[in-house]
Amino acid sequence: MLDRKPEIYTALGFPVVILNPKYRLFEGEEVLDISPKDIMEGVFRMMPDKRGRLTGAEIRFLRSYMKLTQEAFGKMIGVDHSSIAKWEAKKAEITGMEIQVEILLRARCRLFGNKKAHIGESFIENLLADALARKDSGEPLKLAI
Repeated sequence: MLDRKPEIYTALGFPVVILNPKYRLFEGEEVLDISPKDIMEGVFRMMPDKRGRLTGAEIRFLRSYMKLTQEAFGKMIGVDHSSIAKWEAKKAEITGMEIQVEILLRARCRLFGNKKAHIGESFIENLLADALARKDSGEPLKLAI
């Protein structure tokens, strides 16, 4: 089997690299043989582990995939809906959200995407409480890398 050149899929508002894509013939032309639904599901599963900070377009994708309003999405991570709107407006730029909020968002997405994830609801609630306490006190998040 011949390795194919990666495809860049941009329909989600940000680039997704599809490695070794498969094609099929459609009306005499080769087209990518993967459904948008499969791409969205794969991206959502991978997003919590994405290297680097999240962009506005990625935040909008996550919220839309979870079928949440900006208000409900903000409540889920302890921020006002106006913050969600501001982040989504950044499109391809990183949002600038506080790191502990982004960590909480990634954990929430993991829980949403995998009910068997090793992240319990109480763990998420404690993370939220800690993130809000740090936000109020200005205490930086300490990560051991």
